[in-house]
Order: sequence, then C-alpha cells, then structure tokens
Amino acid sequence: MEGLQIHHGKLWHAGAANNWELAAYEIDALKEAFADIVTLRPQFKRESIVEMLVQFSSGPLDALSKAVTDRDQAQFQLAYDSLSMACNACHQIHGYGFIVLQRPTSPVLTNQRYTP
Repeated sequence: MEGLQIHHGKLWHAGAANNWELAAYEIDALKEAFADIVTLRPQFKRESIVEMLVQFSSGPLDALSKAVTDRDQAQFQLAYDSLSMACNACHQIHGYGFIVLQRPTSPVLTNQRYTP
C-alpha cells in the first residue's frame, strides 16, 4: 500500500505542475498496482477486495485520465480528490479509518523534478 501512496503523492505534484506526461505515467502506475493487488492478493482478512477495489478506483482513475488527456487542471483536482476519498472509504470499511489520504503539502520524493 505504501507504493500506492507514493504514486498517489507523485501524481498530485505532477498534475499541480501541469506535467501531464508524468501525471499520465503515475496514473498508469496506480492502475498497474491495483491490477497487481487484484491478481496477487484478491482477499484481505478473508474478504474479497476485488469488487471493492474496482468499484472505488475505476471511476476516479478514469476521470483522472480524462483530466490529464484534456490538460484540465480543475478537473484534475476534482478527480484527484475523488480518488483520495475512494481510498479513504476503502480504509474505513476495512477498519483502517486512521489512514487518511489528502493532497500532499510537499513532494513525496525530493530528488525528482515535477515541473515539465
């Protein structure tokens, strides 16, 4: 899950800097990570998480992809917040409501330039 969190944070900074290529790359990384979870760990605490992951992540990730393709900063911010809320809802359902994602206030990794 920490890997998802890193990509989530990098996505914010890429989009905020209008680095649409990097944002698209981070969206793809998130999609791949979700697909890996569905394949490699379809259950969490003996409960199927496949449907929930697909349900919570597909809409926000599609909206993020569209915002990035359209280079639409306002839509990007809305879609990003929607993804964060979906992650937080999943955490809440599984008893991890204390893990709350938000817009990052500083870069996750400081050795990467986020501007195009």
